[in-house]
Amino acid sequence: MSIEDRFVEQIKAGYEKKISDLKKLIRISRDFNATLEFPILIESILFVFMGHLRLLQVGLFIRDQFDQGDLSLYRNYRGFQIDHRVDYTLKGKSPFMRLVQEQACPCTLEELTTLLPAGEDSLTVLEKLTPGLIVPLTAKNTVMGILVLGQGTPPGLISPEILEQIRIIGPFAAMAIYNALLYEMAITDMMTKLRLRHYFLSSMNESFEKASRDKSSLSLLFLDIDHFKAFNDSHGHSCGDFVLIKVADLIRGSIRRGDIAARYGGEEFTVLLPETDSKMALLVAERIRRKISQEDFAYEGETVKTTISIGVAELETERDFTSESLIKRADTALYQAKEQGRNQVVLAQ
Repeated sequence: MSIEDRFVEQIKAGYEKKISDLKKLIRISRDFNATLEFPILIESILFVFMGHLRLLQVGLFIRDQFDQGDLSLYRNYRGFQIDHRVDYTLKGKSPFMRLVQEQACPCTLEELTTLLPAGEDSLTVLEKLTPGLIVPLTAKNTVMGILVLGQGTPPGLISPEILEQIRIIGPFAAMAIYNALLYEMAITDMMTKLRLRHYFLSSMNESFEKASRDKSSLSLLFLDIDHFKAFNDSHGHSCGDFVLIKVADLIRGSIRRGDIAARYGGEEFTVLLPETDSKMALLVAERIRRKISQEDFAYEGETVKTTISIGVAELETERDFTSESLIKRADTALYQAKEQGRNQVVLAQ
């Protein structure tokens, strides 16, 4: 082969590699934007970086909301040994966050140590993970997340090409997180952090169709805080808002990840329980009722109590021809619980 032919082959190979890299980046971008569901998106981001760098350790510090400056280690980390006594939170107003906001480029822990004051809290948190590389994910001039890559591939052994890919993939991931947070805001009640009514109704229709088609179980809870208007009149609306938030927390902590809890309106809540029959739904409802009745709500030095009534209904295909029928039966059961004295669970008959 002549020198000219070898030169042409080298140029051709170079272009083929660039085309291959571009196709790979397009696939990654498509994967990141295929969903707005937070857990699925974070899994996708972590696995993409693991695959590209052949790592066994990867984690992501992320903000839960736009108005939250602090970043916390998301639960779907991979490979890191976590000390559950440690609060893995990077403070939004720390020198570390200001630095990564300004630089917005991958760096090592050693580099950060030379640039930040000794004893910086964020450095202490990161040192617990012993990361090989720290990658800020920035979109719209805001740090949406901090990716930590394990020591499996030391920074010195990462090629310039791989680092360049990290710099390219990072903004894709950051923008996907930004869009997912926007979506979260659109479907989430800002006070209770539960889903909004319109999201619940949409999910209800989808779950109803799936359960009817697959002949699987589906149950629904309707919940209402007892005497809430009188509670507001006695303790004030600020205290009422505090109790709403705490009740929502107790509901959220009593259900599975795949269940959907929503604020239906005012002091009324709903919980959608896929793959759940009435027997299990009653157990969930009773667990929620008991937790709330036993809770001491401490507000401004005062302890207040409240209770909740719950109606439960399971999908019965011979009578529930629409999702509205199931909703109506759960709501009727709730009304019966209140009529029978409140602070109790009633199963729709």
